[in-house]
Amino acid sequence: MKVLFTFKMGKFRHELTVKSASELYQLVDGYSDRGIVEIDLILMDIIMQEFDGIEACRNIKKREWLADITVIMVTATTEKDNIQLAFSAGAMDFIKKPLERVELSARVCSALKLKHETARRNARETELLEVTHRLQATNERLQKDRLNRFLLLSLS
Repeated sequence: MKVLFTFKMGKFRHELTVKSASELYQLVDGYSDRGIVEIDLILMDIIMQEFDGIEACRNIKKREWLADITVIMVTATTEKDNIQLAFSAGAMDFIKKPLERVELSARVCSALKLKHETARRNARETELLEVTHRLQATNERLQKDRLNRFLLLSLS
């Protein structure tokens, strides 16, 4: 799983990279790693030089092919409105700076586990719907066969 971050992580990059080796996720720097297509989670700062993080989150969630990417907002700002704005834009979680290693790692792991379990549930749901359709088709066929047998017996 790939985690994109859009802020300067400093010492946390090394710590999360070490953690990611055992947790099976890869850190991707939004400022230097261009061309990454499959991202599972974005750690996005609310205030960035190039754009507003809340608006970026909203734009991500508007696009069907990006909407399933989990977004965790990160900020040093103390404005309470930002939390509500972040969640209403589609963020799954919100972490205040200064970042704490344990909290950051736990929230990233929790978000990725939730994403994985949601994907498993969706796949299982799709599988169950396919089985349900096959069962319905089989039941319809059996009912037609039963009706045909009844009609044949009635006519004989």
